[in-house]
Amino acid sequence: IYQLGAPTATPTNTGVPPTATNTPVPLTATNTPSPLGSIGNKVWNDINANGILDSGEVGVPGVSVQLKNCSGNLLRSVTTDGNGNYGFNNQAAGCYLVTVVLPNGFQFSPKDQGSNDAVDSDVNPANGTTDVINLAAGQQIFTVDIGIYQLAAPTATPTNTVVPPTATNT
Repeated sequence: IYQLGAPTATPTNTGVPPTATNTPVPLTATNTPSPLGSIGNKVWNDINANGILDSGEVGVPGVSVQLKNCSGNLLRSVTTDGNGNYGFNNQAAGCYLVTVVLPNGFQFSPKDQGSNDAVDSDVNPANGTTDVINLAAGQQIFTVDIGIYQLAAPTATPTNTVVPPTATNT
């Protein structure tokens, strides 16, 4: 019933849109990060300089190992542990290089010797850098080994020195 003179409701615009109840929310895509991977293994003292990690050859602690992108830009640097082990964990899929800073008195072993990639040296002896490593999402590559060997210390060569006679030793 409508009465004359009765107040009427006036719609107001509050700027808040009405909400429906029990309305399904549309699914939206989320950025789920890809699983991260790892690259690493060991720097070892290749006593016989054959480029293969043989029984009795041990890791070299305190060696600087660098992870670079394929453009050669330094991404991370680690130092080998007491057993010569190193690792670059939590890496996104991508193109990488591993470079070793050669300690004083050492040389790099020959690369890719033998048929077992898990025990051969993987760096180019000329520059201490691996070939390109293409890391897939979640991939764990623990076969990037680096053999180094100590240079032989020069040995003294005895020489015969003739002492000319003097007035006191004749």
